[in-house]
Amino acid sequence: MKKGNAVGVILIIIGIGWIIRKAGLIDINWIASIKVLWPVFLVSLGISLLVKRRNWLVTSVWILTFVLFIGFGIYKRNEPGNIIDIEKRFGIDRSPIVAVEKRPFSAEIPLPRDAEQGRLILQLGGVNLNLKEGNDSFFVKTSSNIPGLQQRLAEGKQTVLEYSHEQFNAGNAVRNMDLEMNPGLVWEVDANLGVVDGEMDFENIPVEKITLQLGAGEMALSIGDKQEHSKVTLRAGASDVDIYVPSQAGLMVRSGNILTDLSFHNLSLTAKDGVYVSENYDSSEYKIEIDVVSALSAVQIFGR
Repeated sequence: MKKGNAVGVILIIIGIGWIIRKAGLIDINWIASIKVLWPVFLVSLGISLLVKRRNWLVTSVWILTFVLFIGFGIYKRNEPGNIIDIEKRFGIDRSPIVAVEKRPFSAEIPLPRDAEQGRLILQLGGVNLNLKEGNDSFFVKTSSNIPGLQQRLAEGKQTVLEYSHEQFNAGNAVRNMDLEMNPGLVWEVDANLGVVDGEMDFENIPVEKITLQLGAGEMALSIGDKQEHSKVTLRAGASDVDIYVPSQAGLMVRSGNILTDLSFHNLSLTAKDGVYVSENYDSSEYKIEIDVVSALSAVQIFGR
């Protein structure tokens, strides 16, 4: 089989899997399949290269591989679907929250008396997500239709709030979450999301650290100048991510991308060894660091 034909077969199979996932036609744990069966993909690719002249054999190998991934994903459909342990991988400390019992979702959480900082942990899988500025009266106000949504709250000077949910088995239902955050606190946000569509608007919210893992989809992330130093860690699969930063801020971007389009707009940066730095980084009153590792994604960073 010609190289172009083999790539075409692979893309068709991936596209069919994507349609199944988005439409909710079958409940498949794709993450479990990838974690366990990824060597099968390498074997199939090797066979395709060895017998490239036999079109029917290459096609049969990839169809069999696809069926194997689906079957294993259905078998593992009720297991958690995180491709990596995000806490261990990124050094996220969840100790203030792990000992707290999970409770049913509550739409409004009053501002704790001693709270000076806020930390939001999202373990949501696929979701339509919108984070934005709220008011000073509440810690957060949330609206969501996610089935089985639970939360944990650990109050203190840094008040920690975690949202998570039970394994998703609700067909093709659209899951939404709209969350308003207190703009008077300095925030950290740790988000582990699957197929996502939405916006995180921190233009008027002081945010010190954002750790964002996306499986696929589209996300707009806005960062303002309410915090002297903000750090963003982005890990994305097949995603379109638009990041908006103040054009006057000192910006440093570290990039480790695989087949990813990284572009800058209305920003003047110099590049060296995969690090992009603005001319005013050292002298700027506000500094933003962005660490990007993505595959098959389009990441655009805009100055405004």
